[in-house]
Amino acid sequence: MNNERKVVLIVDDEPDVVFMLESRLKSWGYSAVSVSDGREAIAAAGRTPRPDLVIMDLQMPIMDGRQACRHFKSDPDLRNIPIILVTANAEVIQKDQLEQGLADAYVIKPFDAADLRRKVKALIGLSGPVTGAERGAA
Repeated sequence: MNNERKVVLIVDDEPDVVFMLESRLKSWGYSAVSVSDGREAIAAAGRTPRPDLVIMDLQMPIMDGRQACRHFKSDPDLRNIPIILVTANAEVIQKDQLEQGLADAYVIKPFDAADLRRKVKALIGLSGPVTGAERGAA
């Protein structure tokens, strides 16, 4: 079994959301890196370690989530990194974002931790050894 932690890139301009996501992901056995806009996400995704997953807010300054997703999906080096889009507005995201190929999944703020955990695990699996925190409820 590969004991390296899988890396999740969090892209959100709200510090409280970033803190909550980092805390959850780390408790589930993942490594978390965070940036605050789409341009920073593109730069971070090109560095080592390359993220195994991106959790990206739709509404951010400088470069929003849609623009960043389009860049990810058009870049041969980044296109295979799964993306979970996050938004507070369910009507904005719905499944049309998935059908356009911008993301692999989405969650609505405020998100249900168990739903997020299921989606992360479905896209990239477990990270490292299963711990008590991983076995426990989200």
